[in-house]
Amino acid sequence: MKYSAEQIGNNIKKERERLGLTQEQLGTKLNFSSGKQISIYERGKGKERIIPPLDILLNMCEIFNCELGYLLGEEHYSQKSQIMTQVEELTGLDTETVSGIIRYTGQKKDSFHFGYEHVKARDLFKSIILAKQAEQVFEELFDIDDEYEAYMKKKEALLKDFDEETIKMAKECMFSKTDYLNDDNAERLPKEVYEAMIMLEQQIDDKFDFDYKLRFHKFEAYEAFRRLLDEIFPE
Repeated sequence: MKYSAEQIGNNIKKERERLGLTQEQLGTKLNFSSGKQISIYERGKGKERIIPPLDILLNMCEIFNCELGYLLGEEHYSQKSQIMTQVEELTGLDTETVSGIIRYTGQKKDSFHFGYEHVKARDLFKSIILAKQAEQVFEELFDIDDEYEAYMKKKEALLKDFDEETIKMAKECMFSKTDYLNDDNAERLPKEVYEAMIMLEQQIDDKFDFDYKLRFHKFEAYEAFRRLLDEIFPE
């Protein structure tokens, strides 16, 4: 397989910056006298297009906590290891999410239940995922998310259609003693201010509607989660 010095250099730079290391600091960890060699590796193009030797790459893998295939830019190592890449492809979960799950079910020292309790954590996680009521809990969460998304789109539309000054003026007029929308004797306002006021009134109605639906779906989610707990821990 032909490897790209430029891609390898980009991966080295990406991982170095992720760890917050300077080229000088990474060079020190690799027993270089300066960060110049790291700079050459990271450029990976031009006259000084150099791929690090295998022993240096392996040492970098130790520092970056990744597999060699990742640094080399191989196809099945996009998530730093072959197995993490496969998990992401199968589940659609990114590395951060998978790492979060491992934090509860893993055996490493930084795991939430380090030691023998990781077995119990795995059993509980399995029970939650496989519970019949889990699907209903997720359905209610989807409904809550849908309501949030719909409400936020309407809210963003106001900012998109009117500038800040128009919205500010519309709010001031709405909460003044004068009924600018219905009083024919009221001072005439610019057309866009009236339009913004009408949209603001609609937004208030939307907020009441949103709050009601949100309370309903939250209650349903609580009930679904209660049934899930009853399923896992029957009395």
